[in-house]
Amino acid sequence: MILQKFKITIKATPKKVWQILWNDSTYRKWTTVFAEGSFAETD
Repeated sequence: MILQKFKITIKATPKKVWQILWNDSTYRKWTTVFAEGSFAETD
């Protein structure tokens, strides 16, 4: 079995990436591609 490695460079600060991942409106957008209607509730 051959394992493939992938690498991506994101031109943003870790803080910005975190905000995009977990802000409610942007979370709903990026998760739509694999789990439409998904949302997260945190405290």
